[in-house]
Amino acid sequence: MGFIILSAFFFWLFACKKENNNSAAPSSLTGTWTFTGMHATTSATAIDSGIGFSNKDITTSDYQTTANGGTMTISGNTMTGTGITYTANIVAFATEYEDGILIDTFSTSIPFTVPPTNSSSTFEVIGKDSIHYTGANIFGSAGSGAPAATGSKFSVSGNILTLTSVVVKDTVSNVGTGENLTQHETATVVATLQKQ
Repeated sequence: MGFIILSAFFFWLFACKKENNNSAAPSSLTGTWTFTGMHATTSATAIDSGIGFSNKDITTSDYQTTANGGTMTISGNTMTGTGITYTANIVAFATEYEDGILIDTFSTSIPFTVPPTNSSSTFEVIGKDSIHYTGANIFGSAGSGAPAATGSKFSVSGNILTLTSVVVKDTVSNVGTGENLTQHETATVVATLQKQ
């Protein structure tokens, strides 16, 4: 369930590698942009298995941020975030299985607010629609200790910049004698900004 909260902070996560590297931002990205919101869809599956048992929890969420604010200025190979802030009320839906049998389903609300934050990031444009962060990204890991985002796909339509990031994280941990915890986590985060 912690992944759901953390995924909101993985604002810019993954960019496809392409040919035609550009060293500076295309002119369509350059300027000052107002942060207008973020939509996130997340899923986390955890399987705790051992000798004679298997428990599986699936948690999903789909939410839109509110109370969005702040600006991002793009110049050359630098993005500078000033006062980036938002609020979200994540409704997480969880399903629990024990040895393949449905045991329980429930939902819970997880409200949180990201206070106004300033940050800066260097980046490179990959191809015509992807950004790879060469330094810490605008949102980093928000103090969570998770790896920082590495990139995003972008599109500009009129005065709207859309940044789409996808992350997939798989881990396997030995949590006891003969017991393993396998986790598969995904998130798609779409951020929108409007040119000033």
